[in-house]
Amino acid sequence: MAEPSGDGCLTLGEGGVVVSAGCTRADSMIELRGARLSGVVVGAVLVNGTIARLIDVLRGGALASLDTRRIDIDDSDFVELHTEAGFRVLLGDVGTAMSRLEALAALHRSLRLEDYEVVDLRFGGEATLVPR
Repeated sequence: MAEPSGDGCLTLGEGGVVVSAGCTRADSMIELRGARLSGVVVGAVLVNGTIARLIDVLRGGALASLDTRRIDIDDSDFVELHTEAGFRVLLGDVGTAMSRLEALAALHRSLRLEDYEVVDLRFGGEATLVPR
């Protein structure tokens, strides 16, 4: 995760707690861009609880194999995932992103998502898949 100054990164642990500052970016990390930060104090909770839970779910369980590399959150709290395989997942606003992960897990079990450029889950109960 980029520091507020943009000069480095922070390592977040479970629940969005800052584990260390000034880390070196590793391939195993999920990069988080655009999230509003509450401060940079080791041991403090840095991002809101929903974002922290989103990161935890993407790093473990069935969705870990998606190999999410980056989470972008724009000014309107719109969440977009970028994977190692090069496809994007549009989850919608932060408030509904967690509920959309169940739909993403179901699609991931039944389809080869890497065959698609975009998986759009912004509209509850409906998925739009854009082939490559």
